[in-house]
Amino acid sequence: LSYHGDSRDTLERFRREAEAAASLDHPNILPIYEVSESEGLPFFTMKFAPRGSLQQAASSLSAEPRECVRLLAKVARAVAYAHCAGILHRDLKPGNILLDARGEPLVSDFGLAKWIDTTNDFTRSLAIFGTPGFIAPEQASGSRAELTPAADVYSLGAILFDLLTGQPPFMGEHAIAVIRQAAETSAPKLRSLLPKADRDLETICARCLEREPALRYRSASDLADDLDRWFDGRAILARPVLPPVRLWRWSKRNPILAAVIALALLITGTAVTRQIQSWRLEKQIAAQIAAQHSILVLPFLDLDRARLAPEWTRTLAAQFETEMTSRGPATILVSDSPAPGKAAPARPARALLAGTTRTVAGRVRVSLYLLAANTRAPLLHRTVSSANVAELASLSAEALATEAYRALSSSDLNSVARPITDPGLMDPEARNFLEAGIELAYRRSGADLDRSVSCLEHALELQPKSSAIYAALAKTISFQSAYGGTDTSLPRAQELARTAVALDDESAEAHLALAAAFGRMGRSQESIEETLTYFECSPTSRRGANLLINIYKSIGRPDRALAWYAVGKESERTPGEADPGMADCFLQLGEIAQAEALYQRAAKLHPEQPDGWVGLAHLRLLDGRIEEARAMAARESKGYADFSYTGQMTALIEFFGRNYQPAEKLYLQLSETNSEGGGNFYGDVSFLSALGYLQARRGDAAASDSLARAQQMELQALETSPEDPSVRYRLAAIHSILGEREKALSLLQAAFEAGWIDHRSLALDPRFDAVRDDPRYAEVIAGMQQRVATLRQQAHDFLTPR
Repeated sequence: LSYHGDSRDTLERFRREAEAAASLDHPNILPIYEVSESEGLPFFTMKFAPRGSLQQAASSLSAEPRECVRLLAKVARAVAYAHCAGILHRDLKPGNILLDARGEPLVSDFGLAKWIDTTNDFTRSLAIFGTPGFIAPEQASGSRAELTPAADVYSLGAILFDLLTGQPPFMGEHAIAVIRQAAETSAPKLRSLLPKADRDLETICARCLEREPALRYRSASDLADDLDRWFDGRAILARPVLPPVRLWRWSKRNPILAAVIALALLITGTAVTRQIQSWRLEKQIAAQIAAQHSILVLPFLDLDRARLAPEWTRTLAAQFETEMTSRGPATILVSDSPAPGKAAPARPARALLAGTTRTVAGRVRVSLYLLAANTRAPLLHRTVSSANVAELASLSAEALATEAYRALSSSDLNSVARPITDPGLMDPEARNFLEAGIELAYRRSGADLDRSVSCLEHALELQPKSSAIYAALAKTISFQSAYGGTDTSLPRAQELARTAVALDDESAEAHLALAAAFGRMGRSQESIEETLTYFECSPTSRRGANLLINIYKSIGRPDRALAWYAVGKESERTPGEADPGMADCFLQLGEIAQAEALYQRAAKLHPEQPDGWVGLAHLRLLDGRIEEARAMAARESKGYADFSYTGQMTALIEFFGRNYQPAEKLYLQLSETNSEGGGNFYGDVSFLSALGYLQARRGDAAASDSLARAQQMELQALETSPEDPSVRYRLAAIHSILGEREKALSLLQAAFEAGWIDHRSLALDPRFDAVRDDPRYAEVIAGMQQRVATLRQQAHDFLTPR
């Protein structure tokens, strides 16, 4: 606030809070998003915690001791993380523990934070600050001696005491009285205020609230472990403190007798005691080393079958455990979930092992990634290939184990992780424009795509050697082509993507950008290859599944698209983003009910996009319900004027519905905006070919020019996209309009052989009226129907769990 601006201490505390919190990266520590200054006053922004604090939630939590323990265990682990980073909080209290939207705790307010390895004057001046009732006696005393993590352990115990009883351990008329009580008297027992409280919880609170720091838990992590043990119904490690305390006090009063007894016990029990201590110490050290070398193995993705490979993953995990434990204590866990965030092992792991398998040139290739569990930063990457599948798991485990064990021996995984070297990600200004461009591209409207290109081109000016920026710009230009732009921009997209790969061959985003460009150019096999490479470079991401869905859909393999849909659902950027594409596949297979359900879901989940209603209108059009399709387009198109699909769907309904006069008007408008458009939309009706057909139908001389331009455009497309069945289909339509029956039927057969199976659109398309009476046309339709029936069965096989 402005009136704090003249206070050096206030500004220093403000700065220290931002510095302390920003240096910490933990899911239960409130993160700092930005630190800056406005009109001379500093500010920082933090994550919003909508459920308030533990202080506000205390009344509802007091009757739920298990929930209190669960929350405080997470807080204790966050505080332990801060201690490992060299920071003491020094002002832990219920009001400084915030709750996010899921009710998870977030430690906040590091204004009194103290760096453990510094002792400046300002730190000393803050030593007595804090909140009475929750600060440790040594902190309340104002001693200049160094505070230790034990001070925060005391505060954690006070918070637990407060949550369970509804009041802090010490209360008084004023702050000085509370501080004096904490310094001079022992904390009350939990059961003195809460008779029905669990005895182990009482022990945990008492251990935290010891006046002597050395008698408390050694660390916040030890406290969290005991809370977890209590929560799980296991015995806690803390022992009741009353008998030892009594013995210690008796020894002070009777030193000679105590010495005699101690000497006798020492003589008779030294050997056994040393042996037990040695055994326990070895066991604890082994457990700590095993926890440090703990790895969670995620299910590997079989790229050949578009399925997870849980059995092979378990085999690999077993071999990997053998290799790791031969090098020292280690813990290997296996998850059933391919998404790291959904993995739920019995114990937390420090690292993740993920990867893919794939057959290349007769050999099975395994791509293995070791990732830091909390940041997903890559620690190691190894590729292993063999013609012998039986020995592959053993080879993979052996190839990774030695370096994996060495990497996890480091106390700081950030020092082991591969550093970010892309200049576009390291430059804050370039990164701002990169992230803004990516976000705009996902909106998919024409104006937003133009803005996205502008942002990314500016980012590229700032950092012209950034693979990430080249990849994002290539993908956005491919988006533009798909959503109303011209295909003439695709060579640039391909060139940009190739540059991205050249700058960083291991960049998953670069390979995905190149795959998108190849896909838009109809080079399906190259697109599939680059997408599979993307999966090998990014084993925990499934975003490439959407691209494979569209590629397989375009080459008449909706069954394969369905298999990748099952893979991609685990990591959708937003829920339901793949639904329209999958609905298209179901429609290709004649599964009308499933297609309509997915289109409806897309319309409800993403009303900002036209995909849902456009798909529903297309379904009704193919189903012969033309009036319903027309009414839907009239109703919905007004709200989606910025999207190219709106005008194309409206024109296609009139064209396939043989309402030729409005159809010609609509296609004339579309061709004036983009003369090369339309070919990659439902029905594969390019604007110029539709316009040429409509002009020829009424004897307009302009038809020849429209059809010649359309034919030239498709011939050029055939040169660059010889695998694309849609290009052959569109050429067949043009030859049919021109009355060239032999060429039309030959190209139609070629399109079918290349994968074109949309016989419903073919049956409605007026451009093929000239060849409908030819028996070969009926044979093509029958062939498509037979192939769809076969693919429908294969699709069901893909979706059957095994």
